[in-house]
Amino acid sequence: MQYLACTEEIGSLLEQTNAIRAKGANCGGTYMEPVTALRQSAFLEHAAFEHAYSMATHNFLSHTGRDGADVGQRVRSYGYEWQLVGENIAAGQPTVEKAMKEWLSSPEHCRNLMSPDYRETGFACVANLRTEYRFYWVQVFATAFD
Repeated sequence: MQYLACTEEIGSLLEQTNAIRAKGANCGGTYMEPVTALRQSAFLEHAAFEHAYSMATHNFLSHTGRDGADVGQRVRSYGYEWQLVGENIAAGQPTVEKAMKEWLSSPEHCRNLMSPDYRETGFACVANLRTEYRFYWVQVFATAFD
């Protein structure tokens, strides 16, 4: 299998996410006010990579992993005790700009990006050129218990 980490693309995802959060967004016809910036979390990044890698390895797109785990279970497995957690996934977009455009055009994904309740994020992109979608994106959002 041929895997590539989309590292050049990932570098700008936090910057783009926070720029969108700073100006506000229209999510499915509902304007979401500007909100505070998200911090990057290594725990959430590990959970995002695990899921992106699994989807790229097994050629599927789902919020549920092949082991039946959801985003909350994946995040908790890395020791992150969350009170709120969410996830955006995408597949087929070769650039971060195209993945972000896809998420902003989906009301549910857009609301995750704009939720004032999330404090941290982690993301991953894994490319497997031998699969249907080739590029698999995961962005995890969470707020930890204090």
